[in-house]
Amino acid sequence: MKKRLIILAIFSVVMFGYSIQAWAPEQITDCNITASCVESGEQYSITYEVTANTLPGPLNVNYALIITGPSELPPVTGTFTAGTGSGSGSISVSGCGDYVITGSVELAIYPGIYMCTLGPLTVRCPCEMLEGCTPGYWKNIRKHGDEWAVAGYDPNDLFIEIFGFGSRDLTLGEAIRAKGGQLNKLLRFSTAALLNAAHPDVQPDSSVDTVGEVIDLAYNSFLVLNWDAFDGLVDQDCPLN
Repeated sequence: MKKRLIILAIFSVVMFGYSIQAWAPEQITDCNITASCVESGEQYSITYEVTANTLPGPLNVNYALIITGPSELPPVTGTFTAGTGSGSGSISVSGCGDYVITGSVELAIYPGIYMCTLGPLTVRCPCEMLEGCTPGYWKNIRKHGDEWAVAGYDPNDLFIEIFGFGSRDLTLGEAIRAKGGQLNKLLRFSTAALLNAAHPDVQPDSSVDTVGEVIDLAYNSFLVLNWDAFDGLVDQDCPLN
């Protein structure tokens, strides 16, 4: 009787172990994430879907995502059913630009935990296209003088009357052609930023008043100029011929 029980116990263990091993995959053979960014008012939403190639069963697949980019975001976690299921969701972000998604999926089943790595996947939330012609464009007055007129300025206008600094007889035409760095570079950038902001067919990240504020700040500290202040004012896509 004892021998029969031992044999039955061994048989049960073997069969039970076989049933687990027959059901469980040796690993998650594949996993994937897809995502896109959708504008929603003044914010964006990143929608995602996570899939994993596992054998069907009653267990859950857990996933965790890390999203890095212009906005600080908390980790994203979720669960879906092993086999044909998938995990999806949406998370709001406030900043435009590139977001990078990384993460993993995990299936916990005897005799261990099986994992698969997700990403990196880059998702772009597009910023509004900024426009701005370079100082090199505006200094070609012979070719682009008509665009100066559309912007409401003349190359003979005095620089100091508009910006409040510079030599008394310096004109905008001379400022846009000034060579060299530091103060002369400021003269070029100031003139180009002004013309971009005033031209009705150019859409920079500024108005004429904003340009004046940037120039004032730059002039008052031009020995340690941060040229990033001119981002969105010049050197963007130029829509003019």
